[in-house]
Amino acid sequence: MQNQFPTLSTMGIQLKEIFQIPKNIFKREERYINDEVVKQFSQKVAKKYPNLQGLKLKFERSYINIEGFKYLGKLFKGLQNLKYLYLDLFNAGITTYDIHEIASSTSQCMQLSYYHIYIKQLTQIESSDFTLLITSVKDLPQLYDFGIEIQNIILENETFSDLNQNIKNFYCHLNFCTINDDYCLEYLKIFLKKSYKQLQSVILKFSDTFLSQQNFQCIQYCLENKQLFTVEIQVEDCELELDGDYFIYRLKRLQNLQNLNINFCGNKLAYKSDNKKTSEDKKIKSLKKLIINLERVKLAEKNCLQFLNNFTSNVGLQELSLNFNGLNYKNEFYNDLGDFIKKQANLGELSLVMQISCNDFQKLIEDIAFNKQNLKKIHLDCRYVISKNENSVEEKYQLSSLNQIKNLQSFTFLTRNIGFDQDDIIDLIDKLRLNTRIKSFVCYSMDQKKNVNSISSLCNYFINLPYQFDRLSIIFGVSEKLLKQSDILLDQIELTMHRIGYIISLQSIEVVESKYSMNKAFKNFQRSITIQILQCVAFKIQIFNELTYNPIFIYQDLCV
Repeated sequence: MQNQFPTLSTMGIQLKEIFQIPKNIFKREERYINDEVVKQFSQKVAKKYPNLQGLKLKFERSYINIEGFKYLGKLFKGLQNLKYLYLDLFNAGITTYDIHEIASSTSQCMQLSYYHIYIKQLTQIESSDFTLLITSVKDLPQLYDFGIEIQNIILENETFSDLNQNIKNFYCHLNFCTINDDYCLEYLKIFLKKSYKQLQSVILKFSDTFLSQQNFQCIQYCLENKQLFTVEIQVEDCELELDGDYFIYRLKRLQNLQNLNINFCGNKLAYKSDNKKTSEDKKIKSLKKLIINLERVKLAEKNCLQFLNNFTSNVGLQELSLNFNGLNYKNEFYNDLGDFIKKQANLGELSLVMQISCNDFQKLIEDIAFNKQNLKKIHLDCRYVISKNENSVEEKYQLSSLNQIKNLQSFTFLTRNIGFDQDDIIDLIDKLRLNTRIKSFVCYSMDQKKNVNSISSLCNYFINLPYQFDRLSIIFGVSEKLLKQSDILLDQIELTMHRIGYIISLQSIEVVESKYSMNKAFKNFQRSITIQILQCVAFKIQIFNELTYNPIFIYQDLCV
């Protein structure tokens, strides 16, 4: 839903035409957005584009006070044709007065059909303010897509009592919130019941928010609606004990369901159904997009396979994403997972997050490549694999089977410490360039054994690489010991980046300050990237702390 929002750019309006400030004003790095900036911006938009239909505003970590929100409110009310409004206010210091101004102005936007607002900050927001944001749009006759995300509030029983009954697509995300009793979500349940006929999409996300079983039953009530095309139920780290059998039973009744996103991360999931009892006619068959996140879920390997078995008849799947991080499953599980993936002949996108041995990985890659002529995008995250025996011969990840996927356009591979070094990266890129339609390649290799020479060899390879990629992102893991040779390392990377800048046309460069002041070597290079950009290519280098794996130096372009 969110990615379908028409931005200013897609509507043929460039931000720089409206206000002469950097194009990335909406980036979180920009901290100079204050009342005066908002005033001038609002006045120029109102004067130059009185018939504007959409606004996407992302004021993160800004200094907007009530005066700034009054100017925005006046702008909203003045745009008589405003249909699409997206507000992202991340750590913007929002107060009760600001929220009242936003609510008052949006309540008068009678043409508004799409409205999403995100308020995320550490200071607690009054629950009555959250309720006001919902109530303010209850009478908008054209509103069909409404989304709200909020952090750090205490939920009231009346919060969801006045939801707009015309909504077709509903999105709600509560993060770090407090739900006082079992009845706080009853009005949400009533809304799901009353809006039975027109609702098409329901996305309910609760993270780091304690939920009682009664609360979850209210959330799960959306599964009563057989008309739904899209369902997302995400309850992450909510201290829940989930009844998987009941959940699947309800899910099977949604005959029109095409998009399903289940996130039970960090909770307990009980599932006991026997495969023999799951006949083909009772499996879920209509799905085109399936996302399941079972990260850190306490679920036995056998029961997890039985849970997935409910989806094995989805031969029409076009997008599949599975997260098994924190679940140390063995060979049998990944064999069955491979069989499941082999059946998905129409799969276009695949994402897997898993703890898997190199041997199991090779077999899984072969299953992924089997008869996958439609597969265009693969994302594999194996960062959390631990080698079985640190003293044994190093295991290797084998990805040669990917060459069989002729239409592959995007490949992301994330690994750490074992199984994939710079020679493997070079070999894989060469093979994919020759045998597939690869345009995007991202590799995250956290190998502490890397040295200056290994990085230099990779840099030299990129210097001589013919232009082909829309996105090329290589993230190196380098220990702090190596940083003692930082002058050599930085000289090599600087030379590589400088030459690549003229070969494959970097769009723009961002240098993040670090305690090592390692950005000095790049200042001249950063100024040198002034050539005309024809295509967007992303290149990124990160250097990590060897103990915490937190980045201490980042060199990248803004579009990574």
